[in-house]
Amino acid sequence: MVRELDRCLESLSDRVLRQIGTHHGLQSANRQELGGILTKPAHLRRCWSRFSKEERTVWIRFLLEAPQGVVKESTRLKKQLPAGLTPSRFRLTLTRLRQQGWIYAARDRNRERFYLCPIEIRRAWIKAFLNQKMLSPQPVDEDIIASSPPVMGIGQALFYFLTSVEREPWRLTRTGQIHKRQAQKLDVDLDLDPEALSGTNWKRKNGAPPWVELLVEFACQLDLVRIAGGELIPDRQRIQEWIHLSMEEMNLILYEVTRHQLTRQLEGGEGYWLIMENLSYDTWYSLKDLVLARNMITGRKEVLLANELNKCASLIVKPLQALGWLEIGQIPTGECFRLTGFPPRSGTGDELPFYVQPDLEVLVPFTFPYTKRYQLAKFADFMGGDQYLHYEINEGSIRRACQLGQSLPEIIHLLVEWSCFPLPEIVQQQIENWAGQFQGVLLEPVVLVHTRDESLADKLQDTALGQSWKVDRRGPSCLSVSPSSLGQVKEWLKKEGKRVSAIREPLVKEGDKDLSGPEYWSQRLHVLHKAELDNHYPEMTEAWPGAKNIPKLWTSGLRSYHPSMQQELLRRSIEEQLDVRLEWKGQFLTVTPHQLKREGGECFLEGWGPEGRKRRLSLNEITRLQIFIPQPEPGHH
Repeated sequence: MVRELDRCLESLSDRVLRQIGTHHGLQSANRQELGGILTKPAHLRRCWSRFSKEERTVWIRFLLEAPQGVVKESTRLKKQLPAGLTPSRFRLTLTRLRQQGWIYAARDRNRERFYLCPIEIRRAWIKAFLNQKMLSPQPVDEDIIASSPPVMGIGQALFYFLTSVEREPWRLTRTGQIHKRQAQKLDVDLDLDPEALSGTNWKRKNGAPPWVELLVEFACQLDLVRIAGGELIPDRQRIQEWIHLSMEEMNLILYEVTRHQLTRQLEGGEGYWLIMENLSYDTWYSLKDLVLARNMITGRKEVLLANELNKCASLIVKPLQALGWLEIGQIPTGECFRLTGFPPRSGTGDELPFYVQPDLEVLVPFTFPYTKRYQLAKFADFMGGDQYLHYEINEGSIRRACQLGQSLPEIIHLLVEWSCFPLPEIVQQQIENWAGQFQGVLLEPVVLVHTRDESLADKLQDTALGQSWKVDRRGPSCLSVSPSSLGQVKEWLKKEGKRVSAIREPLVKEGDKDLSGPEYWSQRLHVLHKAELDNHYPEMTEAWPGAKNIPKLWTSGLRSYHPSMQQELLRRSIEEQLDVRLEWKGQFLTVTPHQLKREGGECFLEGWGPEGRKRRLSLNEITRLQIFIPQPEPGHH
């Protein structure tokens, strides 16, 4: 996957790198040196001891609470401010952290500004914080009862969903929802535990079953399907690339999607995830200890522990178990869990055999490659399963195979090739009978090969016959090649020393089609995909860029103003998101203004105090005020 810290540092000039490096005792920092010290646990602990209180507060927000370590400009100054920080003090502290190289500014493809703490830095900080006392493994001799059944992971469910949509695009309702009949059929076929997702956003009132909602969301994020014209439409090219990934590549991508989807559903979910990534696989840990460890890092007290445990269990642990990333168990003090690594856990395609039974049921091991499952799904229906997947060959599935252009010899050949035992004669007879009943007309796409050398055409025809390539002679110097055999034909022509060129078709769609395989998803899923990183050293004036245009009289001290001037001052403070100091009924307050509201001929200021308490003050009762531009909180930098 994309290395975030490398990407951020590569976007900076040498001068900016040197300026950041001075905060860490580096006089001539290069990218490698700076990247090394920003992820060195001992150095991080020293930096933490020198952080001001406000720097610690903002840093914890990025480290443990912001999904993917990202805070957007449009949201960071609204409800997502850390407790006790006004927008202006947040911006000031954020600028200090950017100067030290912990956080980087960027703009997305829509030019919206956001701030990112790279994943490598966040993982290093968790490693620096975490110790054995915070979260230790459960004793080996402790009585642990595994309470969750083993599952094969989300990959199989996603595969079945994709093959279902590919057979026939799903029509959506007028409101853009999936039809209940289709959703319920898929849900029954998958037979997954709906309670595992009962606490997540996928459990929607009056919506599709939660697993169907999840699969649609995953597939859309992976660009395997899209919604257009009232239908859920598969991207067949992307699906082919997807099933040709190795199991490791596929699971790494699914891991990133799962991480992204779950951490954004729970405030603080990012922190739980980072801590869990530091734990050993196949080792049991207490869920209560996980919650306490996160609270210790954030400095939060043990308040509402039961509520935190419930949220962590329902939004992180139970979904992860159902998706195949961990197991759940019971210990005397409550629930525990252990990470299982990337599913499937072990095994190769050779360890478990492939069966074709006389009743036309096909038993497929869970290690059977997706490319072969895709071929099987053309002429057999998925019926469920776990360690073994159950498929059924029936009249409808053979009719579908014929409509897809699969020939009888091809179906029989695949079953004979995959099966560990001779194909039962009754199976072959029944398939021949059903295939013989098909009377449809087929349209087949082919690629035409033109050459003036008839001897080359003869040679290619003979080679194709020997290699079982789908090549047919159309004339003395023309042959047709099935898309499935095109790669082999191209390679053969190159070995014959022939220069191969193609007649180009107009591009149907712009976008990322030039990327393929794991590189496509690695780039596409990344928060920095098509983002433009800032390449400058942030000065403190960036914390309030509009302040230079505010009259100095308004910022230099508490003063009384005419009502119209008073309102203009407050409007400017709202625009620039700056606090105001004011005298109200003899009290001196600091307020973050939100809006001016007129009611019954009287004007009111609505906003928040530093403690987050809502304020509503009559302007008639405000005697003096000033716009307050904060200064950096003292630290030990």
